[in-house]
Amino acid sequence: MPVKVLIVVALESEAEGILSSGLVCSRVDAHTYVGEKYTLLVTGIGLIQAAKRLTQHLCAFAEVKYQRILNLGYAGALTADLANGQLVQIVSVLQHDSFLTRPDHTRQYFPSGTLIEQHMRAVPHLSPVQLELDLPQLTLLCGSEFVSSRERKQQLAQYGKLVDMESAAILHVAADHSIPVSILKVVTDGVEAEDHVAEFLTHEKSYTDRLAMAFGHAQQCF
Repeated sequence: MPVKVLIVVALESEAEGILSSGLVCSRVDAHTYVGEKYTLLVTGIGLIQAAKRLTQHLCAFAEVKYQRILNLGYAGALTADLANGQLVQIVSVLQHDSFLTRPDHTRQYFPSGTLIEQHMRAVPHLSPVQLELDLPQLTLLCGSEFVSSRERKQQLAQYGKLVDMESAAILHVAADHSIPVSILKVVTDGVEAEDHVAEFLTHEKSYTDRLAMAFGHAQQCF
């Protein structure tokens, strides 16, 4: 029974360095690349896609014994002290998104006064397994909401430094299959950006290069 590491990304661009390395040279379906030691899974964006694709993969590849899942990807900054392109290791993940329905049937997203405090206390922090790397160790917030406004980032910044849209789902599914998860992120989408899309596209190549570097560091730990 082969023992492998499963690399999980939301977007194929997050894995360009891995794909160009030749370590996962065989594409077996629209979402999966396989190599001798590593398998790459591209889930798509969001909690639902991540949970769905990872569950499907682990069931379809049940004969493979994964010793670790490595989640690599982009994460938006919630605080101004994080520099674009900075590599970080995630030590805690908190699923932040929830909402209230107003009387007019519109949605009010958390946080909202004491309700967010109750919500955050009730939702457990998920704990990835740490790699022995000399990287900043940060808390990551995860949710289906695309967080872009300065106001929303300021609201969430009291609970974590970064935000993404897949990590909590990956941790939950992996726990069901007793597979430890490590998470490395590259900081994107700075707090002060006026045009988040333009900023991301301007620096996308450097972000993918940094993720390739992160994978290189992680290889030494497996």
